[in-house]
Amino acid sequence: MVIPNFNIRSSCGFETAWISQGCMDLTTKADFEALIPNATLTDVVSNCNQSLRGTACASCTSSLANLLALSNFGATDTAICLFSLDSPVPDTSNGEGKKQGVNLGVLISVGVVGLAVFIGGPWFVYRKYRDSRKKRRDRIGNLETHSGLDSISETIDFVRGSRAVLLPAKVIASISHVNLVALRGYCTATTPLEGHQRIIVCDLIKNGSLHDHLFGSTKGILTCPVRQKIALGTARGLAYLHYGAQPAIIHRDIKASNILLDDMFEAKVADFGLAKFALEGMTHLSTRVAGTMGYIAPEYALYGQLTDRSDVYSFGVVLLELLSGKKAFTMSDENQPSVLADWVWSLVKNEKALDIIEGGMPELGSPEVMEKYVLIAVLCSHP
Repeated sequence: MVIPNFNIRSSCGFETAWISQGCMDLTTKADFEALIPNATLTDVVSNCNQSLRGTACASCTSSLANLLALSNFGATDTAICLFSLDSPVPDTSNGEGKKQGVNLGVLISVGVVGLAVFIGGPWFVYRKYRDSRKKRRDRIGNLETHSGLDSISETIDFVRGSRAVLLPAKVIASISHVNLVALRGYCTATTPLEGHQRIIVCDLIKNGSLHDHLFGSTKGILTCPVRQKIALGTARGLAYLHYGAQPAIIHRDIKASNILLDDMFEAKVADFGLAKFALEGMTHLSTRVAGTMGYIAPEYALYGQLTDRSDVYSFGVVLLELLSGKKAFTMSDENQPSVLADWVWSLVKNEKALDIIEGGMPELGSPEVMEKYVLIAVLCSHP
């Protein structure tokens, strides 16, 4: 005869347990309950007759442990009652009963341990998951504070850049023009051997730089139409930086090695590592002088006053290099500096503008056209 109405249901591993007839000397539910204090029974019912999730699993397990302690049956007897296990009468005459009792005790012990693992395992995993989420939220919160950034910089090679430093790399990556090299990526890093490094990733321009073709390893005689194309492409790229981009961008390092040439000799202005913004309404920027000797505008070199005209001066010097085939700045055998812009200006004043044109230039244009190019270069690079 099964005693009705006493059962434990949960999602924590217990399905249904009944107290069965023949369990010890108990034949009714009332017999069992008579041995247990009402408070303990109430505790079991309230803690176990529910969906056992989270801490409810542990509460139910604790209540059943109290019930076990008060039943006076022992672990084996209580388990037999609760889980309807058959308990054969041991035959003690030949020791077989003792052996069966030991085996049953081991079985019950393993079952209790397994039940504890089944109940406690998910709870342990849940606690670890909850704690890890809390730590992750705290870590993200710390990154939003000044102290959080300081703690990171103490443990890794962390480069902190100001808004003025980082903003150009966000903005420059967004500009797009046929005469500007597209920026694909960049990074800053500090290593023990190499120190602080700045690296940019751009499209591969197979034809190299203008410097290579005028003065370097791939030096050759560029035709006059190709030189005109390079000059116009560079001018269009600069015009876009000064008037097309918002805010306007001053390159600060226009020179032959920063003008790359694609397969069709289309000019691509490159290397924006020194670029500055020209905010609307400002007449000039006062900044540390940067650039390359021979290409730097006089007002910028002397007073640190940077404007878009500083790029125009540098462009004029590049145009003079295209026309003459000579470098912007050289040192003589007597260790005396020679500035291309000064040399050209002296010739123009003496009405010898065409004397600066590189000898043997293929497909040379008419004298009137070539003189106009020289005068444009001089106007751009005049102090």
